[in-house]
Amino acid sequence: MNNIPPKTIERLSKYRTILKSLALNTKSEYIFSHDLAEIANVSPPQVRRDIMSIKHSGNSRKGYHVKTLIENIGTILDAKNYQHVAVIGAGNLGSAIIKYFKDHSSAFKIIAAFDIDEEKNKNCNIPCYNISDFDEIIKKENISIVAITTPASSAETVIKLIKNDKIKGIINFMPFPIKTPPGIFIENIDLSVIFEKASYFVENLKKET
Repeated sequence: MNNIPPKTIERLSKYRTILKSLALNTKSEYIFSHDLAEIANVSPPQVRRDIMSIKHSGNSRKGYHVKTLIENIGTILDAKNYQHVAVIGAGNLGSAIIKYFKDHSSAFKIIAAFDIDEEKNKNCNIPCYNISDFDEIIKKENISIVAITTPASSAETVIKLIKNDKIKGIINFMPFPIKTPPGIFIENIDLSVIFEKASYFVENLKKET
């Protein structure tokens, strides 16, 4: 297993997105670390350290070969087989995530959604099930990651569900963190905190102008 820190993985994913866009829109064949750093809003030494962590090196005169770097990052980020993902909650946020990531990633594939509301289930672009079928579908479809997009009022029910031993990764969009036992990766994402943070800094920038 590659012992690469989570923040480095995040940056590598960002670099790959940038590189793919450059390759598609500018046909750039090479890029220097300082140019990639400027776009990614990190320092050039940080870019070089991150890329060295995957044992990739560039050309001192030309920089990094874009296509090769994309491929080498992929060997780290992309699983040999798709990780199967389910979304718990087929409301506005859940549906948006499903639509955005449908056939969008080479590392994972959202293959199921769950909701207690049968009407919401009809609007999914993937198979959607009643929450009561969770354990059966998780086992049948070999699902290892779940994204939780339910309201806080459903927290108790959801927390019981994700104790399924097939679940190894959780992306939590509920407005409070979930604690998990060892052996499970979890990312708690509170969108209200992100927007409030942006609002605070924008307000202070306005005061300075």
